[in-house]
Amino acid sequence: MNKNILWVIIILIIIIGGFFFFQKDDVVVIPENTDIISTENIPVEPDNGIGDGAQPLDEVLNE
Repeated sequence: MNKNILWVIIILIIIIGGFFFFQKDDVVVIPENTDIISTENIPVEPDNGIGDGAQPLDEVLNE
């Protein structure tokens, strides 16, 4: 009889654990400032975004 009680407890723990594990909470994050999302406000370097900070080759050749 002790084995039956033990098995029932184990099965209940598995069922309850599965219930909590598969419960999904959809979290939607809404940014307060939508200007961050738009690409218009991203600063662009003179090198068109390569990232090394050098002048574009056309400007160097024109000098």
